[in-house]
Amino acid sequence: MSAIDFNSLKSSKDLEIPFLTNSEDIGTANIGHDTLIEFGMLVKTLRLVNDSNVGLGYKVGSPSALLKIIPPNSEVTIDGWFSVFQIFPDSVTGKGLIEMDLVPSKVANK
Repeated sequence: MSAIDFNSLKSSKDLEIPFLTNSEDIGTANIGHDTLIEFGMLVKTLRLVNDSNVGLGYKVGSPSALLKIIPPNSEVTIDGWFSVFQIFPDSVTGKGLIEMDLVPSKVANK
């Protein structure tokens, strides 16, 4: 898991920071990402869309973070710097979308 020095980063709300948007479908399999290790980038904004008829679980920041649930047919947007997140869809009806705004870690630094 990546370690991030949050004190060395610009504000994630800074409109001058260029970013790349990446989308990924959510199916029935669990999804885990560490974008700093995988892409050398930090997540600026994460949008999770649950198109399933059951709740969609997710954790942000670390595998030991509190599990949060997105209600059926709804979405959540998470702002702020992080690189680790996990998604736990329903194993039968899982359906949705991950949309993340990614920033190279060097660009995010002050």
